[in-house]
Amino acid sequence: MLVSEIKFMPVSIDRKKCVTCGGCVGLCPANAMHLETELKHDVKKCTSCGVCVRFCPAGALELKQANRFATNS
Repeated sequence: MLVSEIKFMPVSIDRKKCVTCGGCVGLCPANAMHLETELKHDVKKCTSCGVCVRFCPAGALELKQANRFATNS
């Protein structure tokens, strides 16, 4: 049996693009995004759902592929 899985890292924030609008804070179903003086991301809460990435008006958020592995058994 072949099992393939792609795991994603939590959201990556491009600080140069982020305009600190806070839109992602209200949209995050896991409450992983917080806006203080800059955008903060709680990696322990993040489920990598991508809602914040899709709705960021500045394109400052990204899900990056962490690893891919395949197992034969």
